Amino acid sequence: MAARPTANLVENARHLSDDELRSRLIAYGLEVGPVTASTRSFYERKLAQCFAPISEREEKPPSVAEPIETQAKSVPESPSVYYGVRLPRNDEGEGNFERVYVSHVDAHEAARRVKGARFKGFLTRAEAMAYAQTTEPTTDPVASEEKNAYKSPTPQQLTELRMSVQEDNFSKFSRMVDENPRFLIGSGDTPVAIHLGPHWNALHVMSIFDRTEMAQFLVNILKSDAFWKKILPDDDVESRERRKAFLIDLYLNMPDKTNCETPLLLASKFGCVAMVKFLLSQASLNVNCRNAHGQTAIDLAAMRCKDDGSHNLLKKELFKREIRQLLTDNVYVPLYRSLDNTTLPLIGQPWSPDPKHSPIRIARNNSARRGGPIVVSHGEELFSGGGDSSSSGRTVQSSPTTVCAYAGPMSAEKAQLLYKDWSSPVRGRSREEINIRRSDSERGMERIGRRLAHTKGVPWVEYWPFLDDYVDLLTPGGLQALEEYFTKQWDCTDVEDPLAEQLAQLSLSPSFITGKEPSKMDQDVLNALGNRSIQEDLYPNVSKWKKLVLGYSNEERQRWSTPRRKVSRRLTETREMMSPVLAKLKPSQSPLVSHSSYQAPPPSRIAKKLNYDV
Repeated sequence: MAARPTANLVENARHLSDDELRSRLIAYGLEVGPVTASTRSFYERKLAQCFAPISEREEKPPSVAEPIETQAKSVPESPSVYYGVRLPRNDEGEGNFERVYVSHVDAHEAARRVKGARFKGFLTRAEAMAYAQTTEPTTDPVASEEKNAYKSPTPQQLTELRMSVQEDNFSKFSRMVDENPRFLIGSGDTPVAIHLGPHWNALHVMSIFDRTEMAQFLVNILKSDAFWKKILPDDDVESRERRKAFLIDLYLNMPDKTNCETPLLLASKFGCVAMVKFLLSQASLNVNCRNAHGQTAIDLAAMRCKDDGSHNLLKKELFKREIRQLLTDNVYVPLYRSLDNTTLPLIGQPWSPDPKHSPIRIARNNSARRGGPIVVSHGEELFSGGGDSSSSGRTVQSSPTTVCAYAGPMSAEKAQLLYKDWSSPVRGRSREEINIRRSDSERGMERIGRRLAHTKGVPWVEYWPFLDDYVDLLTPGGLQALEEYFTKQWDCTDVEDPLAEQLAQLSLSPSFITGKEPSKMDQDVLNALGNRSIQEDLYPNVSKWKKLVLGYSNEERQRWSTPRRKVSRRLTETREMMSPVLAKLKPSQSPLVSHSSYQAPPPSRIAKKLNYDV
């Protein structure tokens, strides 16, 4: 029997680029969508299957490379796919039960005759036979998915969830997702299509109707450990993080069934500026995606912006310009601080994610990392090009620096204005901002930048050490992260003894961020929340904490001390990247020792050491 060329054809197709693979499939008259990492293997097999019939007629395809032509001259005599049927454990089936089939229909009919049987396609008979003879569970995500107590929602329930998004009913959407996580995650860790026609998931619908707060809540839920523990309680940490990254990437970059448009393309097409800003802030977003017609988000900007009275022609042009500025001028304004907080903070120059000219990089491909996209990569270049560092006399050797907050993305013009207002206060509020800088050396610059960013409508995030993440506490995502933090602190559901549970509830009554005693961190979080009202039904623990903190007077809160600083995982990453600089420091200059965390011993101990009587 002649050797089968299908495997060789697939192997040769793997050496083609995405554009070459797409062009050759189009030459065969096939409709081809975006060629991505998840769809490339499917299109490679399509190309091999399309070429096999042509080789049997001894005809050459119009645009197939020479190595494929030479290997496809031999006509395959064996089937293209072999289907192995595997019986469940302790069940051998009928005596004349065949294990390998060449027809999908026959394999499916054979698997139906035995309860629990499975079948799978392979390129060779040997692989199909090996699969059929084993009784071990498969490693496929769908086959090995753990059972849980949540049922898949019905089409009527999915329609109800979609209507809650369209009607902007945030409380109903959050309640339905909390009651059944299967509204968000389907079989194989894939997004659930809540609109079956175009195969839209929840983020597609939110992008069309500009539901930015719902989208922030959705992404934050997918990142939370509580969501995954609820649906997969026995999953380990490594597998959970891998599932998180996979599902979030699919939600952000999955094309729909109609025009192969992702949430970013839909948000840009319908003129949803706020939604485009939010999507651009996500690390795993593919900004350069194209639809079935080859159009990018810049080409589709405000194309379907409706003229319903609120969107006239002038506003449509304004939305188009703002979206294109967001997609082309992706500029940030960072705030630098030393790891030990021994030097004054520095407002960085407006920066765009260009690795050739900037010491900061966007970690868009590292979807497993939490927090904001900006991390320090080259400490020696932090103050290059900025005139402020020379005047302060700071060097990286004396004060290793990291990014503690940043505003963006935004246009270049808006970034210049924000940088000017942040670094040089305008007349009228200069005295107030100077007092904030002098009285609050640890969060003063963040307070000023946070207020400016919210006033100008610019996204803002800052690092909170107790969360170990970059968040904006005024957004639903930030409030949800704060709610989960308090839930972990006050949770006593693991206690089995009822008496011990009551004692645990007494000991774990609503406390402060760093423990039983209040600290300046509580005041900083209270300042970040501002005058925003907290919904008790959505964030009950945050509401309890806020009432507890407001029970103290303003004078008492101002006297709260700074909590002891800890070297977090995020700061450890920065330390590892700056290890060549840290190696030159003396132990007393180490940035990992916080001078502000030193606590003086009580007077009695000092007097005893000096041989004085107390």
